[in-house]
Amino acid sequence: MARLADLAVAFAAATALFPLAVIFIASLMPPGVPQFPPANPSDEGYREALRLGFAQSLLNSAVVVALTVAITLALSVPTGYALARLGLSRQVLMVSVILVALTRALPPSSLLVALYDVFWHLGLLNTLVGLALAYQIYTLPLGLWLVTAFAFDYSQEVEHAAQLDGAGPLKRFIYVGLPMMAPGIAATAVLAGIEVWGEYLYASVLLNSPDLLTASVKLGHLVTSEFRYEWGVLAAASFLSSLPPVAFVAVAARAMTKLAVAKW
Repeated sequence: MARLADLAVAFAAATALFPLAVIFIASLMPPGVPQFPPANPSDEGYREALRLGFAQSLLNSAVVVALTVAITLALSVPTGYALARLGLSRQVLMVSVILVALTRALPPSSLLVALYDVFWHLGLLNTLVGLALAYQIYTLPLGLWLVTAFAFDYSQEVEHAAQLDGAGPLKRFIYVGLPMMAPGIAATAVLAGIEVWGEYLYASVLLNSPDLLTASVKLGHLVTSEFRYEWGVLAAASFLSSLPPVAFVAVAARAMTKLAVAKW
């Protein structure tokens, strides 16, 4: 059984990594020679992608993800804890769950026009902060679901013991709630980051300065450009944009595993 499980994990890993390997091999195509696999591998695709400003786009995406995750956690963690642990009425909990579900069910494109108008009046158009705020439509309902579920999950006896020792709501949240919800907070950060890293619609509408474009929008411009960039350049840009989320998930998965083991 253990052998079968190992084979299943190896197969799943190979299936997931195969497209990335194909993109990497394609990124080594020399200019003017669309041969796969390339007979004479070249790094010209990477150099051209960086010359076109793709490094700045990757940095912009990283900044947007960091801002989005920070805002999502700042809003969802205390709210989820309050919904689960502060004795709110069943009616309040039900309304909260319904609102979160409705927000998550709405297609993000249906809110884009209203967001554009609001951000235009607030001066947040064409800013990375504004884009991170817009992404809360994607990430905040998800964060509330996860954090509230983890807050409901851990035993109330720990909370009651801290209350008997004289800890108020704020101290219980900081010294009891946050450590117990740590795996859920980490999962929220990972899933929120993954969800917005490759997002294209909002980024392409709310950003228009070339030096502020995210990696997904920059890659889209390369694909649709009238200059018809080489396959090696497109593959190199695609491979570079795939590396940060893969590395982020790998690091975060180890951290989440350690948190889960420490919790139990």
